[in-house]
Amino acid sequence: MSLEAECGWTLLRAITVSLVATPLVTILARTLQLDSPRHRRRRLVALAIPFLTPGFVVGYAYSNVTLDLVHQPVLNELFYDLLLLIGVVPVGTFVLVLAPPPPLGPTADWCGQLAGSDRLRRVRSCGWSRSLWYGPARNRIPAFGLMALLVFHEFEIASLFRVIAGQRLTPASWSNALFELIALQGLGQRSPWDLWRFGWMPLACSLGLLAPLLALAWTSRRDPGVLRPTGLRPRSPWEERVASTWLAVAVGMGTAIPLGNLIYDGAPGWAATWRGEHRLGPTLAHAGRSLIPTVAIAVSAAIIAGWLLRRRHPGLLMALSLPGLLGNLSLGLLLTWTLLIMAPAGFGHSIGALLIGQSLWLLPRAALLIVLLAVLPRRESTYLSRLLQRGPTAAQRIAGWRLTWQHFGQRVAWMVGLLCWWGYLELTLNELLAPPEWLSVAHRMYQQMHFGRNAALSSTTLVVVMVPLAVVGLLVTLGRFVSVPTIFLASGSPRTHAKPPEREA
Repeated sequence: MSLEAECGWTLLRAITVSLVATPLVTILARTLQLDSPRHRRRRLVALAIPFLTPGFVVGYAYSNVTLDLVHQPVLNELFYDLLLLIGVVPVGTFVLVLAPPPPLGPTADWCGQLAGSDRLRRVRSCGWSRSLWYGPARNRIPAFGLMALLVFHEFEIASLFRVIAGQRLTPASWSNALFELIALQGLGQRSPWDLWRFGWMPLACSLGLLAPLLALAWTSRRDPGVLRPTGLRPRSPWEERVASTWLAVAVGMGTAIPLGNLIYDGAPGWAATWRGEHRLGPTLAHAGRSLIPTVAIAVSAAIIAGWLLRRRHPGLLMALSLPGLLGNLSLGLLLTWTLLIMAPAGFGHSIGALLIGQSLWLLPRAALLIVLLAVLPRRESTYLSRLLQRGPTAAQRIAGWRLTWQHFGQRVAWMVGLLCWWGYLELTLNELLAPPEWLSVAHRMYQQMHFGRNAALSSTTLVVVMVPLAVVGLLVTLGRFVSVPTIFLASGSPRTHAKPPEREA
């Protein structure tokens, strides 16, 4: 199958999966908005867990299913689509929950219908497109586009599922086809015309799917509110059952079964993990070395996104986020060609190239997390914490730093931790930009997965996945007991003045 045909099949899959996911994310968003705070927190955790599960772990766990369905490509495609649906539903739900309410709500639409029965008159006065964009479907269109974009750029599961059925490879994926095509000949030996000929169609499809989201971000002028129940009708019992059933299926198939598969298959290989080819010591050392550049990348992306949101530069933020939204493969190929051909020799495969690529890739995720976690502190709380930090007594200064940690520090820690998780498990940019001696431990595990399954590989993969989770758990535990760094409580003459917050324009 040609690259154009693979791109067409992938686009058709992205649209189909997103169409199926749209009513589901609508039900989940309504359920979250009408839940009590305790139940809402549980549903958010259950919703986010499948999205945070590494794709190569899911593909590795279900790779035998693909081999069993090698002569049944339709069932293989449906199973792959189900896994994609589990992965993108949380993203669409968060878009509906975080997006500002539409200017024309259901009440305004109903009043427009009561104003006159002539449909042509209503179309001429408002326009169906304007009513669609500013009406109840305003937020569903960007959610659809973002989910379709994620499905279109999925790479890891498709690569591990890719088997030969007759004379075509299933499942069809333009990213795998392009990666295999470029792997036959080095990128540095390709001409700019070849790269443009290979990449113009995926780039055009990505921009088309991304256009509604960019339009919503540009036209929205108000700060998004989180989990607003205003104007929502009471949910029906069947919506509650659908939401609960889906979350149970998503957590089971997207996280529980893959991790359980690693534990079960890796049990006979724990002895080989301690000694032999997959030794625990070198694996942990490699994992720690992979975390070092990831922390720097996550911190830099968070600082840039926070500064742009704080200074309110939506145009510059969208311009810098656009390369990361186009997918890591498209971004990696563009940076690889630029650095290998136009940059000085030796910078193509370097830590600097990896830092640039993953920073651009993590920038839109950092901006979304800042909005989701409300990382940017409010002026009132910031002013109060600064006054307490400059108080005359140690108790007041401690209270000020504790307030800063609770309203700002904990959220920043969670944001940086999630960015480190994504950067630690990223594979494509690591393959294209990182030098051979700096390939991440997750990428090495992913390469070995293509040669088959064994107990030692399963146990080692489980260790690789658990290392960042253990670090995050340790930091969260320490944060509960050490909420106020003692370095900030050094003796000295306290300042009793603080700059009051400026009045908003």
